Amino acid sequence: MITVNKHFKTAQGRSLLAIIGIIAIMAVAIYLFGPGLLPSGVGVKPIPIAVHMRPSVMALGMGAVAVLENQGNETVYDVTVTCTDKNGKTQLHRWDAWKAGDTEEIGPVQGWLWESGETLDITASGYLPKRWVDDD
Repeated sequence: MITVNKHFKTAQGRSLLAIIGIIAIMAVAIYLFGPGLLPSGVGVKPIPIAVHMRPSVMALGMGAVAVLENQGNETVYDVTVTCTDKNGKTQLHRWDAWKAGDTEEIGPVQGWLWESGETLDITASGYLPKRWVDDD
């Protein structure tokens, strides 16, 4: 036999239960139908952006360029990439939308020369955050 807590038998208790139910329905609807509405870095799926390095032509072999590619089948929204050097200096890069198959580069042209030990953190709406470390 299922018993109902005496607090939910009152008008206030039923109102509270209704509010909780509405919030839960809204959260599920946003997750299913509008993941782009979620804050960057909030989600349950791994972000489909891959990272690899290539030598920097501008820096004459003294550093690298990070090449980021959306390897997913859909557009990724509210993408933030944070570059951090060994001393804690950071640089942010943001995109409102990143289509499937698109690539972006972060290197000397964007004001960043990659060196060993530096990190790159990627967040996007509806996806788990991802950290990449240049350990060459």
